[in-house]
Amino acid sequence: MRIGILTYHRSINYGAFLQAYCLLKYVQKVVGDRATVEIIDYTSKSSSESYNRLLYKGNNKKNAWKKRIGFERSYLLLKMSRKTLFSDDLSEIKHFLVQQRYDLIIVGSDEVWKVDGMRGFPTAYWLNFDLGDCEKISYAVSARTDYRKIDFKKRNYMKESISQFRYLGARDQMTVSLIQQVSDREPHLNCDPTFLIPFSYDREAFREKIIKKYHLEKNQKLLGIMIPDQKLIAKIHRKMGKEYKVIALYDSHADADINMVGIGPFEWLKVVGCLDFFVTDRFHGTVFAMKMKIPFLSVETYDTEENSKLLEMLGRNGLESHYMVYHAGNSVYEDILSKIAQLSKQNDREKVQQALKNEKKRSKSFKNELLTILSEYEKKGN
Repeated sequence: MRIGILTYHRSINYGAFLQAYCLLKYVQKVVGDRATVEIIDYTSKSSSESYNRLLYKGNNKKNAWKKRIGFERSYLLLKMSRKTLFSDDLSEIKHFLVQQRYDLIIVGSDEVWKVDGMRGFPTAYWLNFDLGDCEKISYAVSARTDYRKIDFKKRNYMKESISQFRYLGARDQMTVSLIQQVSDREPHLNCDPTFLIPFSYDREAFREKIIKKYHLEKNQKLLGIMIPDQKLIAKIHRKMGKEYKVIALYDSHADADINMVGIGPFEWLKVVGCLDFFVTDRFHGTVFAMKMKIPFLSVETYDTEENSKLLEMLGRNGLESHYMVYHAGNSVYEDILSKIAQLSKQNDREKVQQALKNEKKRSKSFKNELLTILSEYEKKGN
């Protein structure tokens, strides 16, 4: 049996790459040697162009090239299809997928069903093509689009696409509700695949490398930050500089003690595991802080509380105290500093450990469906 995974794997984004890596590893683990599993090496032309514009803007071109090199090296760890496609043309995408002769295509995870994103609509990820006997299932897909803002024509396209999926798994309740409103289907609520694969390494040895490279004191506390706000770094540095050395991750900050913005995804997660505190506005930054048992604060800079993927995941696990909404005005900096002081002393390790167990359980229905499809395929004598 040939299984292809259609996802965001070439985005210069730590979370996007790691979710693709983890879903690949998880599916390989479930099916064992009963099937071959690979990432379908497809990239949206519009998304690639948008990433390049953002990545190389301003004075960050040198760091951008370093970051891209780090990601290019990481791509070598993904088992990908031999043939590649770089296109937004749906007829070309359909022809490409038919040629691959997959028996099953898994769409997900991440925001692959976003209707109003930079990739436009419709996209390849809706798989609204006749692919013959190829089964279609989704895992932890996210749309996070308000149903009321989707026009009638798009709703019909989505309904037609969704009807072709044997199993539907969504990552957040907003997407679950959207699928229910668009169609008569009842999707499963899945966890993000990064919850499913353990990452282990010698943290003490890696931390020692950081200490030596940047000439820090042996017991120096490290605070990592992933928020695009230059002023916040200065505020943290001024208030907590005696206690922490501040490490900027992803975006470069003039007031950070250390800028680690040109590193690849696996080095990034290792750095996260060496922190004493992590401030992030990223979903996967939050996930890996939890996995590494690092005290953290998730700051909402992209969404409102009503459609926040961060708040939903933290809230259902009793960790909403680790969440706050970014707001205009200088008072936000005092709020963040106060939260850091509070959470650095708050022992939530048992609650986080339980959250990790709870999230993993959300993959059970997907695993069962995957094994059922595999058994049916084998019974046909394939």
